[in-house]
Amino acid sequence: MDPDRWRQVKDICAALLDHDIDRRQAVMRDLCAGDTTLEADVEELLRFATHDGGVLEQPVWAPAASDIGAAMVAWLPDRIGNYRILRLVGEGGMGTVFEAEQDRPRRNVALKLVKPGVADREVLRRFEFESQALGRLQHPGIAQIYEAGTAETALGIQPYLAMEFIHGQTLRE
Repeated sequence: MDPDRWRQVKDICAALLDHDIDRRQAVMRDLCAGDTTLEADVEELLRFATHDGGVLEQPVWAPAASDIGAAMVAWLPDRIGNYRILRLVGEGGMGTVFEAEQDRPRRNVALKLVKPGVADREVLRRFEFESQALGRLQHPGIAQIYEAGTAETALGIQPYLAMEFIHGQTLRE
């Protein structure tokens, strides 16, 4: 999906979230002006952004091959900032984690991104709080934060955390 199309989908989805659920279909038809492909893209993002099976209902231990992660991978560039995305690792309620390769110094990192469609003010505030809190912690059982920042992508401004990549079992395992 190109950046202009993504912005259009994101803007329509944001507008729909301001309407009652029973009015969304009619409003979406008006906003999409008969473009059924646009409607399908908006419906997909809306599903991720709402409680009806969307990201807010995904457990923290959702499998890495979920529909949300796969959709996010399809919209992501090969790079975010100084990081080349290698593979999807897992997802939580608001973020998706990828293994990525940092340019300098060359090393593999865990790159956490906010999921598309959930980056409202509260989520971004929590993401910022998480990066600040984790950046101050130093403990062998906590992954070290290397960088917190944003990058311009087809998804718009994409907040990210780059942290130590730990090989091993997940908490669920």
